[in-house]
Amino acid sequence: MKTTPGINRLAQLPLRSHSFLSREKNLILHTMISSCGHSIETDAEYQWNGLARGSKNFAVFQLTLSGEGRLEFEENAYTLTARDAFLVPIPYNHKYYLPDESKKWEFVYVVVYGAEIIRLVKSLVKRRGPVMRLGLSSSVYAILNEILSLTGTATPFKVSGLAYKLLMTLLEEAALPCDAVRDKSRLFVEQAKLMIGERLEEHLDVGDVASSVGLSRHHFSRLFKRLEGVSPHDYIEHLRFKKAVDMLYNEKLAVKEIAFSCGYRDVNYFCRTFKRATGVSPGTYRRTGI
Repeated sequence: MKTTPGINRLAQLPLRSHSFLSREKNLILHTMISSCGHSIETDAEYQWNGLARGSKNFAVFQLTLSGEGRLEFEENAYTLTARDAFLVPIPYNHKYYLPDESKKWEFVYVVVYGAEIIRLVKSLVKRRGPVMRLGLSSSVYAILNEILSLTGTATPFKVSGLAYKLLMTLLEEAALPCDAVRDKSRLFVEQAKLMIGERLEEHLDVGDVASSVGLSRHHFSRLFKRLEGVSPHDYIEHLRFKKAVDMLYNEKLAVKEIAFSCGYRDVNYFCRTFKRATGVSPGTYRRTGI
């Protein structure tokens, strides 16, 4: 199975378990890491039962790097392979273990506790379930690398901040579509940009562009702005203006012809738009280069 650079980097970390014990007895942090580690399990006896780990509230986040593990959560069973992560509160009705058919299970884990982080964990699990598949470019890999690279000199505030950062990133990525949907969305936008570039001299309407990629105008406009940072209308106007500036510098065509070549059907509108953007008319801009 193909892995990601993020997983490869985590797999290069030393196999170890590290605990964080606050030395400040009076310091109350509502989000904290108690332990973390990188482990490879090959013994079929490896298993943890969420109802047999005491009454203290905490949670476990575990990301599979390679091999295969299993999680039973309430009435559901999940097979976990590379990039699959689970998040479970404790105590709770679940069990995770190395199944008989698996030769190994390599993973990294983070154990967290505190009133605020447990609230976030339960909220996320209730809305999305205990298992998520991390995207190829997930920010979680870098955060895990930072957590597992902590040393004993790390302050409680540093450790707490990373715990909160991990959970907030998981919440954010859980709200986003999966890799396949993001890749398809990017394809729609790239196809639209190609069409716009090829037909810039036409009087393009955003609805026509949306139809060319099989989307409604509303859906396409929202998707385009989310991925490009500007509306499709503003993107088209920017390309038209850029082309007009280039033609004014390098072509001897009349302003009217340039306006038509850039998709403007009304030369007066083009002149007004150009002056509003530059402070001078197209003719003055051509003569002075200002």
